[in-house]
Amino acid sequence: MTSPMGSLSLPGRMPVDVTPEAQPGYVIRIHSGKDEPIGQVITSRPVPVEMGKLPADFLNAVIAAEDERFLEHTGVDPAGIAAAALDTLGGNLRGGSTISQQMVKNTLVGNERSLGRKLTEAMSAVRAHQKFSHQEILRRYLQSAWYGRGLTGVMRAPEVWFGKSWDEISLAESATLAAMLKGPSLFDPWKNPDITRERRNAILKVMSRHSWIDEDALAAALDEPVRAIAPDLPGEASQWEQRAAKLDLEDREFVPDYGIALSTIDRDWQDLAEEALADTVREVSPVIAPRRISEQRVSELRAAGDGIRLPADLRSALPAGSPYRSALLIEESEQGWDLFVEGEGLQQGVVLMDPHPEYAPAPGDLVPVAQLDHIGGKPAYDIRLPTRVEGAIVILDPRTGRLLATVGGVDAGLSEFDRTRAQRQPGSVIKPFLYLAALQSGFSPESPVEDIEHTWHSASGVAWRPRNYDHSQSGLIPMYSGLERSSNLAAAFLINRIGVEAMARQAEAAGVYPEGGMHRHISAALGTSETTLRDLAAGYAAIVNDGMPRKPHAVSRITDGTGVAFHQDFRRPGPVASRRSIEDLLGMMRGVTRRGTASRAFGKHPVTIAGKTGTTQNWRDAWFMGVTPHLVIGVWLGRDDNKPLPNRMTGGSAAAPIAADILKTALERGLIREDGLRDDAVSASITWPPELHEQGASTSPGNTRQVIAAASALPLSPAGAEDGISGFWGGLETREAAPIPENRNGDLLNLLR
Repeated sequence: MTSPMGSLSLPGRMPVDVTPEAQPGYVIRIHSGKDEPIGQVITSRPVPVEMGKLPADFLNAVIAAEDERFLEHTGVDPAGIAAAALDTLGGNLRGGSTISQQMVKNTLVGNERSLGRKLTEAMSAVRAHQKFSHQEILRRYLQSAWYGRGLTGVMRAPEVWFGKSWDEISLAESATLAAMLKGPSLFDPWKNPDITRERRNAILKVMSRHSWIDEDALAAALDEPVRAIAPDLPGEASQWEQRAAKLDLEDREFVPDYGIALSTIDRDWQDLAEEALADTVREVSPVIAPRRISEQRVSELRAAGDGIRLPADLRSALPAGSPYRSALLIEESEQGWDLFVEGEGLQQGVVLMDPHPEYAPAPGDLVPVAQLDHIGGKPAYDIRLPTRVEGAIVILDPRTGRLLATVGGVDAGLSEFDRTRAQRQPGSVIKPFLYLAALQSGFSPESPVEDIEHTWHSASGVAWRPRNYDHSQSGLIPMYSGLERSSNLAAAFLINRIGVEAMARQAEAAGVYPEGGMHRHISAALGTSETTLRDLAAGYAAIVNDGMPRKPHAVSRITDGTGVAFHQDFRRPGPVASRRSIEDLLGMMRGVTRRGTASRAFGKHPVTIAGKTGTTQNWRDAWFMGVTPHLVIGVWLGRDDNKPLPNRMTGGSAAAPIAADILKTALERGLIREDGLRDDAVSASITWPPELHEQGASTSPGNTRQVIAAASALPLSPAGAEDGISGFWGGLETREAAPIPENRNGDLLNLLR
């Protein structure tokens, strides 16, 4: 149709259902391994609204709050529309919508702030009234309403916000839920009780004016304080534990609409991991400087008095459920700091704690703060600034895949991004899967490999010339030494002998990548094909679990409201390699921690562990992955903007020490033994601790191996092996050596253009 304001696009006809019926949602309570409630997960999918279960006080409160003439008009309230149109012509867009219009907006036309959208919405609302009863329109509106805390639809709102059922809430709480329809982030009874009370009381007075409640009920409801439960239930879980459980539930094919999920997280390991990551990163990383507003605006806000709320554009972007609040620093005096705090207004004479030594608080700074206990009778807050360096930790039981700890970042209150699932280049922590593929292809730990710069040419002339981290070359070295030193040259040699497909199949079978997920190019031998910390942990778990892979998971079992338990099989096809290859690899990885790139952290460590470090190009990522038969621990450090880490951090200098600190404290607290085991149960039949490989070691009967002489006695080619490899096999004592496969990657070099 054409209006005085231009052309409008209206729906050609009203659909049979103005809003689609809701798909089943769920509310799942999270219990610890000791069956104690620690939190809950709520889907954003709307739960079908059952009008018969909603109290009359709540329905009347909704009408009082949103559309007093709902039962009188036919979808549009002319007076409201006229007022909104006049304001719009004056340059001030505002709402004048009925419940019917809001239902249409939520489900059909969206929320663009324009006169055209509002007229389209109004016409659709009239058509909805021609088809549906008032009760059905109200039902569909309540089903589509956003209620915060991840909740769409009203049916679960009393439980999520008050911990109650519909038949347990009071008149005041009904009015509070109606008040929240205007915007649950603003009228949040937990964060902003004062402004929520103002709106709630206004709704109650409208209800009284229409005689929907009597004077006694009004007085009692007005006197009732505004209360809400914390975002997490009492005894709340770590925020990372909650998020891991939520993501695990989303990955499942079936979740009951209500039930209890048993978390796999061990609180002792979780606390250890969170503390170790935060303490280390805050020592070495600069913080991200807060936004600072002008002195003029600070003065304007101060002049407005202590009744002002912190404006929306001055609030920090904090994740849902964050324990922190936005604050604006005003000025410092002998009495302390004055600051505006979101939901609390002006706070004067505050003791302001600042754990960031390189940051100096200044007037106008917008900072997240955590409320502390009073200090010297004064209110106290702790400034919480994000660090430029971030990190993640995964600890799991390789026998089952159960996550014992999962830390997605330095501070879950500042960022909800789970970096255990972030795609990053793994660098040298991918090399054990290359070496395992080589062992499966006929190499042995003592097989000679080239630690020599070599230009690998494709048939078309494309060249790839990798280098070691320190540009060193050592000639021919035993294969185990190549892993201990994390030689890029040895890795390039191996990938060109066994083929990238063999490595890819090995890594994918272990769970590091999905099937077909590793990029088929030879630089993948140096960790250029991205994966996640969680998937790397799964792959290392397969190695130490006798080649039997398991899927990492944070929820082990779900029980529905009737007590029926739903289990999931977390086993994956295996074994992924022979036991001999696995034991040889574990011996090589033990060498990494005893005398290789992780030896600074683990050379004299009291806990027996095998592992591998990794550092990506330009120091963008630092990794450590460690294993025992009962534990896999993975640590990643990096930056979200993918810029280099400060001080040239490496896996050996930065990530491995975090794992070492965690394991040392775990040993002191009795969480792990010196042999690296957590209990007496043995599920894998591998030999532990693994035997270190030694130069010139003899071979057991029936095995074909190559024993290498002292690498230091072998010549280096000034041409860096560009002329071929035939001159570098001297000095070898061969014992029925397995044939070295030919280069299988000529065509793949073209991918490196």
